[in-house]
Amino acid sequence: IRDTSVTGVQTCALPIWVQVGEKSAMTVNFSRPMFSKNVSLKVQGTRNVVLDVNEIPLEDRSGSVSFAYELTEGASYESIILTVTGEHDGKIVNQSSQIYLRGV
Repeated sequence: IRDTSVTGVQTCALPIWVQVGEKSAMTVNFSRPMFSKNVSLKVQGTRNVVLDVNEIPLEDRSGSVSFAYELTEGASYESIILTVTGEHDGKIVNQSSQIYLRGV
């Protein structure tokens, strides 16, 4: 997971510092199991996070997807929750990650 304005990958609970009121973009790299189907990435933000998408289909076996977001006035500590959902071996599977943002 990479914010396009950050030169590293977030690997811990330290927040990504984001300018309030400026559009930012995040790129998510993915790889999914062979034979999985109906896989999508659901994107949710906390109260002061505006997202340009709510769900992105992950049709390829691997790749990357990007989405834009913006922190609105009043933002301080916010987060974006990413949930990958799909079918594998006849079961519905969900996996979530949380990205921490700090509005400045």
